[in-house]
Amino acid sequence: MKLQLAVLLISVLLEGSVALPAVNHCLTKFEESLKETMALRRSCEEAHLKDCCQIAEASKIIDNDNYTPGSGIYDISNVCQSTAAFTQDIFPPMKARCNMESSDGGWTVLVKRTPDVDERVSFKRPWVEYENGFGNLSGEFWYGLKNMHCLTSQEPMEVEVEVSKTDGTKLVLSYGNFKVDGPSTSYTLHVSDKHYEGFDFSLHHNGAKFSTFDRDNDQNPGSCSAIYNKGGNWFGNCYNMHLTDMPKPQLHNSERFLPYDYAELRVRPKGCIALSDSPGNCE
Repeated sequence: MKLQLAVLLISVLLEGSVALPAVNHCLTKFEESLKETMALRRSCEEAHLKDCCQIAEASKIIDNDNYTPGSGIYDISNVCQSTAAFTQDIFPPMKARCNMESSDGGWTVLVKRTPDVDERVSFKRPWVEYENGFGNLSGEFWYGLKNMHCLTSQEPMEVEVEVSKTDGTKLVLSYGNFKVDGPSTSYTLHVSDKHYEGFDFSLHHNGAKFSTFDRDNDQNPGSCSAIYNKGGNWFGNCYNMHLTDMPKPQLHNSERFLPYDYAELRVRPKGCIALSDSPGNCE
């Protein structure tokens, strides 16, 4: 309203009369310019933000709580450039798939399995590909052990693993602590603080080194990766959760194998601002 009054006053002073068409045209052009400016600011902000949580927070602040970013692919910064550079040839310049809907959003997706693609991605891969990452962020992918280590080593992280079937059956496993150590430890996994009722699917994986069919670091006399379709995993002896199993991701609850059609592993910093929260006055 203040803007409209100001433009109207300028029009009166310059023309000596109220020229409503000119006022409306001016307001329309101003609104278009504002939208372009906000879009540019979002792009610039994304380029300097290190994960999907910060993108969600910045989007709320920039638009004064009027903009909720949708799930999709965003640019994030390379926060480990000096130590373990992101594999920019796989996901340039540094892209991330963000889940902005589940549990208030702000999640960076590390693993995605879905049948809703034209061509399925094979997860029968050697060590070097699991280290660097493979797949397509718009479909199925493995984000890369280097990137996982980078993202989970900056601050305490929480994790959700969601598995579901085409018939609507869904299970969400959440843990309050998740971290992937560096290459000198074979990317040892730390996961704890279960936030759901029922069987703990981290039993075989907490403290485990990562293994592939060509680099066996598990606790089994054989090779868990070779036994279970050559997918890489943090195998203990052998697994309760195998998101890279082929042809479908699987869970194992000590009694039976549980295949699923969809799977997503996602992380975010502890204390990530919920998208439903108000950021307050950000002047």
